[in-house]
Amino acid sequence: MYIPYERRSRILRLLSERRVLRTAALAEELEVTDETIRLDFILLQKEGLLKRVHGGATCLPPPQNNVHNRWQTDAQLIESILPWIRKGKALYVDTCPLTLALAGHLQQKECCVLTPALDMIAALAAPPMKGNVILPGGRLHKEEGIIDPGPDRAEEFFRKNKPSLALLCPDSLGKKIGQIAYRCELQALWAAAAAKMAPRTLVVIPPGNRQTAAHSIACRPNRILSYTELNFPGAQVELISTPEEESRE
Repeated sequence: MYIPYERRSRILRLLSERRVLRTAALAEELEVTDETIRLDFILLQKEGLLKRVHGGATCLPPPQNNVHNRWQTDAQLIESILPWIRKGKALYVDTCPLTLALAGHLQQKECCVLTPALDMIAALAAPPMKGNVILPGGRLHKEEGIIDPGPDRAEEFFRKNKPSLALLCPDSLGKKIGQIAYRCELQALWAAAAAKMAPRTLVVIPPGNRQTAAHSIACRPNRILSYTELNFPGAQVELISTPEEESRE
């Protein structure tokens, strides 16, 4: 049985060999459900690594950059995130392809995930996670797939559910320390409230997340840790912090 990012790496290898994959046949081969494969295809398509077709997926013409290396980097970023996620603790999770890939690991952590995003809810529900998923009330923004809580309701949601960690995956980093930015205003609203209410904020920037983003927020510099493809554990650069160092503070 593969863990999620290993399964998706295998899917990419099989796709490069066969050019076309069928959902039902692949699910049987990898010993998972059809729904799991469909969610993998959705995630990989969002990453620009394949094209979904009726009943399966097909490969795309190779892009200019090395997408396999990008996928491996994302896997290493996920390994960097996992030690921060504690059993029985609540955390807020942004929604992006990287955190959707992380969802399979969250299912095994027996933690409590706070999220307003429908795609994260769907990822956590197949198969059902061992811990809890808590959704805020509000109006669904259909285009973005995120719940709009209304004025001041986001902070109230976090005050009630007490996240120990805010895991943010913004579209870009700001020029100032602790500043990050999103293209989606609602996502920025939720991230700002989570960063304000959680005792610790972890910002993760996957490869390629360098887009211009209009909605900036500031996290308190003494509470923010950043992992990018340049400083995940194992890279030949200085690490900002580790969970073990945090426990000694």
